[in-house]
Amino acid sequence: MKAASEKKQPKFIDKSNDNHQKKTYPPPRHRVHLKSAADVRRLLSSVVNDLRQQKIDPQVSGKITYACQVLLTVFEQINFAAQIKELEDIANRQEE
Repeated sequence: MKAASEKKQPKFIDKSNDNHQKKTYPPPRHRVHLKSAADVRRLLSSVVNDLRQQKIDPQVSGKITYACQVLLTVFEQINFAAQIKELEDIANRQEE
């Protein structure tokens, strides 16, 4: 039986003999296509579950979360630009 401290460690593959090389993690299970906020939500849900099950390193999960925040901001800007365009079209039709 493993000690409690060993169970909490991220599951990484340490191929290095010294501390100067980076540790490698298993490859992702599948490709992720993020085209909407719902896709981002699903990814974040998966990351949280993997983090809680100690299948992913906390630093990696933080980077994925940050990237998701950036993507959500981009999606908001795209939606906002589409709404402005729609309002401008309505205003132009009323002027004619």
